[in-house]
Amino acid sequence: AAEGKDGQFIEVKPGRGTLYPDFSSVSDGKNVLSPMGLSTTLEMYVNVCDQSHDNQSIAQIRKSATNSMSLFLSQSSASSSTSDVIFGITSGSISSYVSASIDKGKFNHVAAVYEASGSKEGNLSLFINGVLINSSGSNVTKFDKLDFGDSSFIIGSGSSVNLTHFTDDGQSKSTFVTKQTFSGSIDELRYYNIKRNQDEIKKFGKRNVYSDPHLKLYFKFNEPAGSYNIPSVVLDSSGNAHHSKIINFSNSMRLTGSVKPPLIYEKRENNPVLFPEYGDNKILNQSLLLSASDYDDANPNLITKLIPAHYFLDGKIFEGISGVTGSIGDEYSASNIPGSGKIGSGQLLMSFLLLWAKHFDELKMFIDVFSRLVNIDYDKNVSAPDKFLYHLGRYYGLDLQSIFSNVGFEQFFENIAINNQETLSAFSLQKIQNEMWRRILVNLKSLQRSKGTINSIKGLIRTIGVNPDTIFEFREYGKPQRKYLSDSRKNISKNLNFLDFSGSLAKRTIAQQTSVDGQGFSKTTPYMLSPFLSGSQIEIGWPFSSVATRQSHFDQDGLIDKFGPHGLNRKPNDGLFTSGSFTYECVYRFPTKLSGSLAHYVTQSLARIQTTGSVAAGGNVLVANLIATQQVGNEPTKLKLYFSDNRSNNTVHELMIPSASLFNGNPWYISFGKIRNDDPYMHDLRTESPFLSSSLFLRCGEIGTTKRSEYFSTSSFIHTSSYLQWGILDTMTAGHNSSGSFLCIGSQSLNTVHPSSFSLNRSNIKKEVRHTDFSGQINFLRFWSRGTSEKEANERVSNIFSLATENTNYQYNHNHVISGAWNKLRIDAKIGIQATTASNSSGEFRIFDYSQNNFDITGSYVVPFAPWHANSGSHPNEDQLFHLRGYGFEPNKLLMKNHSVNYSMLSSKFDENDSVDKVRVRSFQDLEKLNEYSYSELAPIFQISENNQARDDNRFSIDLNATKALDEDIMKLFDSLDTFDGALGDPRIMFEDSYVELENLRKVYFKDLITRLDLSSYSQFFTWFDDAFTNLIVQFIPIRTRFLGVNYVIQSHALERHKFKYNFDHMYLMNRREPAFSFE
Repeated sequence: AAEGKDGQFIEVKPGRGTLYPDFSSVSDGKNVLSPMGLSTTLEMYVNVCDQSHDNQSIAQIRKSATNSMSLFLSQSSASSSTSDVIFGITSGSISSYVSASIDKGKFNHVAAVYEASGSKEGNLSLFINGVLINSSGSNVTKFDKLDFGDSSFIIGSGSSVNLTHFTDDGQSKSTFVTKQTFSGSIDELRYYNIKRNQDEIKKFGKRNVYSDPHLKLYFKFNEPAGSYNIPSVVLDSSGNAHHSKIINFSNSMRLTGSVKPPLIYEKRENNPVLFPEYGDNKILNQSLLLSASDYDDANPNLITKLIPAHYFLDGKIFEGISGVTGSIGDEYSASNIPGSGKIGSGQLLMSFLLLWAKHFDELKMFIDVFSRLVNIDYDKNVSAPDKFLYHLGRYYGLDLQSIFSNVGFEQFFENIAINNQETLSAFSLQKIQNEMWRRILVNLKSLQRSKGTINSIKGLIRTIGVNPDTIFEFREYGKPQRKYLSDSRKNISKNLNFLDFSGSLAKRTIAQQTSVDGQGFSKTTPYMLSPFLSGSQIEIGWPFSSVATRQSHFDQDGLIDKFGPHGLNRKPNDGLFTSGSFTYECVYRFPTKLSGSLAHYVTQSLARIQTTGSVAAGGNVLVANLIATQQVGNEPTKLKLYFSDNRSNNTVHELMIPSASLFNGNPWYISFGKIRNDDPYMHDLRTESPFLSSSLFLRCGEIGTTKRSEYFSTSSFIHTSSYLQWGILDTMTAGHNSSGSFLCIGSQSLNTVHPSSFSLNRSNIKKEVRHTDFSGQINFLRFWSRGTSEKEANERVSNIFSLATENTNYQYNHNHVISGAWNKLRIDAKIGIQATTASNSSGEFRIFDYSQNNFDITGSYVVPFAPWHANSGSHPNEDQLFHLRGYGFEPNKLLMKNHSVNYSMLSSKFDENDSVDKVRVRSFQDLEKLNEYSYSELAPIFQISENNQARDDNRFSIDLNATKALDEDIMKLFDSLDTFDGALGDPRIMFEDSYVELENLRKVYFKDLITRLDLSSYSQFFTWFDDAFTNLIVQFIPIRTRFLGVNYVIQSHALERHKFKYNFDHMYLMNRREPAFSFE
């Protein structure tokens, strides 16, 4: 409307306590809003609607058009992303204003400052988000004493004033006409009768302030939405009782929706809801009264029970009240104005007794605390309070150091900007320090018992929530004179996430169990699929799908060439990852059954390889099924592999490993695969004649033991006469393999086919072969287009992160040139380290593939594009990005289950003078033990030979190595240290400038890295840790140990070693018949 009165606004009366004088802290009616010659500061957060608007008034004190102070919003079009804020003052015939732009659609902190005295008298300033945007500068207009009389302070509306300003077209106007009420949001409005400088505006712009003599009006706008008596009231927190009402109030005004509150440091505990009739307050009051009454009824020592009852009966009659207790247990009653509440009261005798009871309760609380001052527990209710933790440490002989000594007051006490960012943390640093101290004291006995061992230091670091194996290296100097590369390992413990399929055990209705889609999957049962295991063979060399492949050559454009790389072929069969040798591996875990939980299925399908074809209804041809069965009666636990791949006969191959304790709750590495009969990289063929038979293998090993206690392996030959023409996984056919094979984990209904067909779908095979239920946990799912060796499998059992290969240069990744590079890692789904941990609203779950082969697992095997189908005359682009997706999980639920895993890995410090094993068993009667301990001999021995004597010393250090994580990631590529033995010790490179083999390995590995190392974070962590815990660690180190401190180490990584160059190579080229010469 013309005067902008058509929307919601607030009218603040000038007198203190005007609205609710009976319940206000001050109600003298004094006017403190008029400047009366003082400077003023008006602050608030303003969120302007992201749309067109006309001239609006945000806040105003106006006695007349020529006597006012206003904060306006100038007109803006819909296409504009900003609006102009105008701060102006009129006094008689003179006026002054400043303006600044603010963004639409988000909160902006606006501070308008008027200086009434000083060197800049009459200056007007506008600060936006703490930054001075505009001020009067040299155009200062000095006003007489500003006095707006008894004018109200209007928020959200206003009237026109005689403010000389310029419009967008450059025309001068003498009147600013307000045409609309404010359309947007306002938060945290403050009005001071003093000038606030820029530092104060920035410091308190994002947090609440407390009552101040100069703070005259303070609206937090924290009144809740909901149903209560006076929802239109806005409370003044300045202490001047300028409580007001919103005119034309609507309940929707209290709904913030998705708008993020601008006060990021605002604490809920400092802003309670003060309306007595608010629903949550009433419920809290009722709950407290009910619980207190129940406690009093059961308390035999209640003070009123210790007084003869006739005193209370006489008091009831004397005071004329109903009931002995009066209204002391009645609900809180009020007229919904803060301060109007009334608490029920009892008779005088009862009030007198309860007053003393409160005193006795406080005394008892202190006595109870003193009785447990020397007791420590995680539960603060039964142990020493936080205030006494430091003194309790001194009592037990431990000097607890300040953990956060270089932080500010607000960071330590107020949990504000702890990480130097504008955030409000859940806990203050003081609370975190007390929690760390408490954990240390709780575990102090255990730490002191193990004092003098590395476990004591590691245990101390673990108590503060840091995994020592992840960050630090603990070095005990000294070692035996002889050092074996096989012993150069280090033990690590990490918490890893496993993807849980326990939803398979959820109770489902018959309809849900029988309702499956065309592929046999239920929407309420977890399952996981991969896309077709296929791609374009752009690597030269084996495998060959036919003799013609070996003889075919192609140029760089994919055209037939008489001369060129061998092994490239246009045939789709060469693109199948299963056309040659292959390996599937994964880490499985079946948590032990908890009380009240459902038991795992007796028979579990750990993984399946399937294809699509017309021979099976639904297109699912089952080729391989990895089965695990629990122990039942006298039948031991069994791991089985069923495999049927040959289309020339319908033989079902079965491999079995009995007695492996797969269901003991520990993680198990399980792998299976096929080694093709003509694989030169597994058989070391010297001729082109292949072996008669291919073979299957099945392996498993328990992860988490320092010395491997259980590892099993079995294999079996497969008759492969004319194999290249009859293998289902080797050749694409419409009936058995129309698009390639894929992996499947989880429950599925598989159709059977005629007994004369070829696959595991045949109806005359036992049902166990087609079992599909799975309820365990998985991690580290991998697929290789090569057969893996026993040596590599053993390393992966020892190191759960291992990607060990015998020749990393071409068997790992990133290489397409070396012959045989096709045989490499294809899928590397490290489930335990990915960021996504929960299912979405549809029950789907995505897992990232880290192989960087541009081939990832996807949630459906119906892939719209197979690379080798694109163009049979060239090598198509392989740049596809898919991710593993599971289906049928519970919607919006955390699917990852954490488990602590112990493993060992190859040490990159194999050439350093330190040892992690100071206790060396020198003799065994058990011959098997001799293979596990390099320094042991057959018992009995009576003297240790000189070359086996140890050279230990008492030095010990804790190193934070900047390249530790990089080194550990590098060492996962090797199955032993023989690679370094050859790369560093080869006599042929004696006169080289560098280690050529290490250079080649660097070229392969560093293609994995996509970001730079964040060394600054390491440095900052070390600075804090060294300052906070070094003195504490010293207290757990024996006095004879020479502790070298906690050190920050920057050194070369494992593949970067400096070489000593020999300069006498010319001696090998010298003619022996030449006359001798002397060296200078």
